[in-house]
Amino acid sequence: MKKIITALANPELNNSLKKQDEFDVLVDDIQYQDGILEILSEKEADILIMSELLKGENNLKELLKKIKQKNQNIKIILFLEKEDPEKIKIAKEEKIEKIFFHHKVSIGEMIFTIREILSQKNIEEEIENLKKLIIEKQFEKNKKEKKFIKLKNRIKKRFIKNKIKIINNYKNNIISITGPRGAGKSLISTCFALSIKNKKILLIDFDLFNLSIHTILGENILPKKIIKKIKKNYNYNTKNYHEFILKINSHLDFISGKNIIFENKNPDYKKLNEFFKCIKKEYDLIFIDTSSECFFEYTKFILEKSDKIIFLTEANLLEIKKTNTLLNIYLNEWNIDSNKINIVFNKYHQNSIDEKILKNIFCDFNILGKISFNKKYSLMINKNMKNYFFSKKEKIEHEKILNNIFNKNKKGGKFLWKVWRYL
Repeated sequence: MKKIITALANPELNNSLKKQDEFDVLVDDIQYQDGILEILSEKEADILIMSELLKGENNLKELLKKIKQKNQNIKIILFLEKEDPEKIKIAKEEKIEKIFFHHKVSIGEMIFTIREILSQKNIEEEIENLKKLIIEKQFEKNKKEKKFIKLKNRIKKRFIKNKIKIINNYKNNIISITGPRGAGKSLISTCFALSIKNKKILLIDFDLFNLSIHTILGENILPKKIIKKIKKNYNYNTKNYHEFILKINSHLDFISGKNIIFENKNPDYKKLNEFFKCIKKEYDLIFIDTSSECFFEYTKFILEKSDKIIFLTEANLLEIKKTNTLLNIYLNEWNIDSNKINIVFNKYHQNSIDEKILKNIFCDFNILGKISFNKKYSLMINKNMKNYFFSKKEKIEHEKILNNIFNKNKKGGKFLWKVWRYL
């Protein structure tokens, strides 16, 4: 259990941390500078959360040096009264882990930050172990691989020659796309939604901080009335959600999550639940772009209501570390059903971690496949995805993943997937 000290002259965060089983809060919130030094003389702590406004004779630089003398390995989260360049410079010199400004951070965000700092404590050792695993696996001989070489080439030619047909058993399914920040959730959500033809598809942007899909589709195509309602955070009513739906093309509709979740600036889960019941009856498939921040309760609610979850990540050491942290929160804290989670490796290229090693790392999850790194990603965004024409290779790549997510339980599906992992 990680040991924490708060010195904010405000007991609110201290009380919240005491309710978390994973933290050991050593003392009540400290009110003055000398109190920090006294406690550190008596007890070992992993994290100190302190404010520059504490009463005492030391300036910020002197206080930080004295704290480091007491405990050289302690991680410090510092609250500054305002954005003072000189004090920020001092904090960086003293290797402060995180800087916040008063009144600009929530309790939930603080707890998430603490978890993130603690999870990075042994990151160098874990990366070294992962490097050793990669080196070992690269030199291992896979006896079964030879048996699949001829079959792999035959199946690859067949799938390239004949366009993969998306199976019809996805009627009324909600698929959420999630993953760490920067994984490409918004772009891939849009690609999947545009890839499926002859079906009624709804695309929902629930990444409420960024609203990236608005940009990807081109805000200039949105009707002015809808833009005004999005910007005003218009309150949702189950009887009138249709007026917020934007028709992108003959088979794809789009709606902003801001129009269907908030009531007086707070998430209204009852209305959101009613909304999901309504749209499942009206659409063959619903794609939801979610936020990567895991301290939003409505993200948890959306994942619980989803029939399938596509978890996007990149195949490199740092992104795998972020992925493991996020999956741990989904499974152990949010209790999301692991059977719903499907892994997709985005931006895959020749220097990415080998697929067979990725299979061992994520052996507890269904791996759908990979999406190759595409130099045209920026072009897709800048030129408006609504008018973008996918190449044959891009279509096959997207359709293969969508086919796998529904085909994995069919007879022979696992066999075909094993073969596809070598392609």
